[in-house]
Amino acid sequence: GRGQGMAFRRHFLQLCIVRGISSWLHVLPLAAVSPLSYILGRLLRVSRFRSCLMQSNAQTLRKPLSQTAACVQLMHAALLSLQPAWRDAHLREATSAPHLGELLSDARDGGVIVVSAHIGPWELLPNLLLPRLGAHELLVVYRPLHNRLLDRWLLRRRGRAGAQFIRDRGSAEKLLQALRRGKLVCLLSDQRPSRAARAVAATFLGRETLFDS
Repeated sequence: GRGQGMAFRRHFLQLCIVRGISSWLHVLPLAAVSPLSYILGRLLRVSRFRSCLMQSNAQTLRKPLSQTAACVQLMHAALLSLQPAWRDAHLREATSAPHLGELLSDARDGGVIVVSAHIGPWELLPNLLLPRLGAHELLVVYRPLHNRLLDRWLLRRRGRAGAQFIRDRGSAEKLLQALRRGKLVCLLSDQRPSRAARAVAATFLGRETLFDS
């Protein structure tokens, strides 16, 4: 119907914008990320997309930062995640991870859960860990985007390091199986379950939280 057609056009436009930015990043130096983040972040702050993006993703950043600064930080994380594959090695070298050695040692023994915040490390962790772990398998739990076109494109990019991605809905049993087989499991600790009815209450690091069953 008309509504579906409008949704498809909107999703296609969003895909074109993200792919366009990704194409620019292929030719721009890495040093351009910070000033570009500042420009795009300020545009995001005043755009009509602010409500859907800020409330869901930048809300966590707003406590220590202003709305504008939160938008800039959000765009900085997004631009780093959209870097071309040939810059992966440089990003791994430039990423500060003081306890990476301990994590890698535990990961090689298998059966490890890696917990990441939503913004920033989530996109970088698979590319940071997998090349150092060799053939070790990494299972990543994710929530599909509403924009299926963009979701498929991002999944191809995210999987370039060799990680396996599974949907959050019904993932609990797959996670347990992966841990029993000695795999490395990566999940977001601050993302709400897809449906409240499927949520399982748990205590994590001393705080009550919900996990999607």
